[in-house]
Amino acid sequence: MPAFEPTPKILKIALFLKKWPDPSHAGGLERHALTLHLALAKRDHEIHIFTSSSSNSFPRYPVNNLYFHLSKPTTAGYLDQVSVWKQFQTQNTIGRPFDVIHAESDRLRHTRSRYLTKLAVTWHGIAYEIIHSDIIQELSRPSEEPQAHALTERAIKVVEEVKFFTSYAHHVATSERMKMSMNKLN
Repeated sequence: MPAFEPTPKILKIALFLKKWPDPSHAGGLERHALTLHLALAKRDHEIHIFTSSSSNSFPRYPVNNLYFHLSKPTTAGYLDQVSVWKQFQTQNTIGRPFDVIHAESDRLRHTRSRYLTKLAVTWHGIAYEIIHSDIIQELSRPSEEPQAHALTERAIKVVEEVKFFTSYAHHVATSERMKMSMNKLN
């Protein structure tokens, strides 16, 4: 008797991302999003990407189940929360609802996502790396130059971001530092 192999479930996945990367210039979290979600699309999962774009040119991929829901970035260059939330709500009612929602960092604000039960958030720790760079710059600053305030401002931003960790049930850490931070809070 042949072994029974169940048909794998095809997932409907939403991704909230500040900016979908140019495949030839992707790095860090952009590379993570590109690699992960293209691989999922190639395995026949239905991927809906909610992101911003300031141009009309957008990469094309040889898969039919990768859907881009674009919005203009805010004046500060961030994802327009109102626009992408409306797009998400519309897509969540077409056919079946999303099986998984994946957000880059706080790209889906907690005020909107707190009632979503199938949410995974990727924390990449970029602010940690920026602070490291600020420390090096401060150490190399000539004593006659005034002290920069960027380090203090960025540290507060990191603390505020880390405070959100406990608001989300599922996390994806893309660096050891982020993994250690999450473990300390849980």
